[in-house]
Amino acid sequence: MPRRSLDLAASLLAAGEEQLAGRITVLTADPLTVPTVGFADLPVLLTVVDGRPTHRADALS
Repeated sequence: MPRRSLDLAASLLAAGEEQLAGRITVLTADPLTVPTVGFADLPVLLTVVDGRPTHRADALS
């Protein structure tokens, strides 16, 4: 689980600044280090749109 991504998402949500990104998506790996061919297969842990979670993986429950 990408701790850095979860920390960023949690920080933006806690500060009420989720609108800075508009949409926050947390993946299971750093997309900058995943080969292009494998990017589409990365599971999504959390998606927040307009300050509301629209997807939360069971792993986060």
